[in-house]
Amino acid sequence: MSVSVLDFPNILLVEDDDIDRECVVRLFEKHKIIDRLLFAHDGCDAILKLSKYQAKNKERFPGLIMLDINMPKINGFDFLKYCRENDNLRHIPIVILTTSDRKKDIEQAKQFAVLDYIVKPLEEKHLSLASDSKIMQ
Repeated sequence: MSVSVLDFPNILLVEDDDIDRECVVRLFEKHKIIDRLLFAHDGCDAILKLSKYQAKNKERFPGLIMLDINMPKINGFDFLKYCRENDNLRHIPIVILTTSDRKKDIEQAKQFAVLDYIVKPLEEKHLSLASDSKIMQ
């Protein structure tokens, strides 16, 4: 069964690159769902924002996380590990959104049971996740 990014009420984009972030913003604006997009600049920022949403703003808590791998402070894999070890976060589906098509990174992502692994740039065809992914099969 295929799942669409458009199905999630709130999506946390964890991305440190302004250009890549703008590509996602444009695609979400096109589908009129930009108001569902939340931002974090790196894994550390994402952890702080998730804590804030959980404590004070539950209606904005993300139902999906789109995560870059190569970031400063806390990289994507360290953030994934944190989420999967945290009872309050392990249920959130995570999609990797990265420039890396290295087999090692893909295999590591599979170990964390990510929903999908998308090599940038994010395009229209990527809005449908999971069963359509050739990389995660």
